[in-house]
Amino acid sequence: MQLQKLIFITLFLLILTNSLFSQWHFGLSNYSIYDDNIFRNYKKDADTYLVPGISISKSTSIMDYYFNSYNFFLNKNTALNNSVNTLGIDYYKTLTSDLYSNLGLNISGRIDKEEYNYYDYFKIETYGIFKWYSIKNGLTKIYMKTHSKSFPAENSWNHYEFALKLQHLLYLETGTTLKFDLEPIIRNFQPYSYQYNFVTYSDELPTLWQTIFNFRIAQSFTQNFGGYTEFQYRYNPSETNPYDPLIQSFSPIDDYFGYGGYEWRTNLKYKLTENLWLTTSGELYRDNYKNRAIYEYNFDTGLFSVDDDGYYIPLGKNRDDTGFIMNFGISYQISKLFNSPSNIILDIQYSNQVNKSNDPYFDYDNNSITLQLNYHTQF
Repeated sequence: MQLQKLIFITLFLLILTNSLFSQWHFGLSNYSIYDDNIFRNYKKDADTYLVPGISISKSTSIMDYYFNSYNFFLNKNTALNNSVNTLGIDYYKTLTSDLYSNLGLNISGRIDKEEYNYYDYFKIETYGIFKWYSIKNGLTKIYMKTHSKSFPAENSWNHYEFALKLQHLLYLETGTTLKFDLEPIIRNFQPYSYQYNFVTYSDELPTLWQTIFNFRIAQSFTQNFGGYTEFQYRYNPSETNPYDPLIQSFSPIDDYFGYGGYEWRTNLKYKLTENLWLTTSGELYRDNYKNRAIYEYNFDTGLFSVDDDGYYIPLGKNRDDTGFIMNFGISYQISKLFNSPSNIILDIQYSNQVNKSNDPYFDYDNNSITLQLNYHTQF
């Protein structure tokens, strides 16, 4: 942890000394959310929570320096309260008249309460983005990203991850934009040791990989009305995603490597006035979970059934979900607040999700309302 603190302090001092006499950007934000099924299961436990945030950044012709901090405060489930902080630098470079690059480095950390300290992590991330105007009406992008993520409470989850995204955009005279994405991702876990009967053993979780394919068609219908539809397929052959049924969906390592499948979403945006716009979106999905056994569950007692040795009883199949999500939103922006270079954006969103699963525990519907307020200024 001493090395992690040293990296964080060094990066902060670098940002400070390079921007001390320059113009800064400052932002405040807050999400106020009511969710009637916060755990996304049949129990439908409701809660409200706030997510206040602060951002400080400085942009020059070739550099961006930034610091972001977000805190999550739940009303009922206070044990889940946590904070996430990120400090980073972006560097921009024009290589040729049609080739541009962006290199970045950031460090981030998450701190939770003691009951959920296995969520705590420290992450170092580096990335590079290269944009090439390969043809007159086309743009090719290459994203390369790698990170090292460590979990103080569980060393077996420590890992490196590498992602390479190849993206091509094609702009047509009809106002149509076509976007193609191909993104392979690899996660390699670090070796760890443990003791059993006073004997030390070494082990390592298997390497995981997947590939994401994405295709989007975006269309501008009028000056104030546009939208897109896209299809994404996640090919995930890995069968060894770590998972602990005792903590269900709260395992921090049980993330996008835990499933494969597809998503088809459509989004529409209509600008009513210069400062007021409406959005709506819909999504159909299917998630085939990996290493997610379905266990026998007693809905009368609200407990998992166990065998004579106290182990959960698997039903011999993995979780498989299908569902849809609908979103409706309205946003309003106030520009040049008090005749200064600042603005406020007020955003209200309603979301409805219906999830059908072969695991009755995860057969649910969910409704949420989000009120977001963002303030940005320069000084």
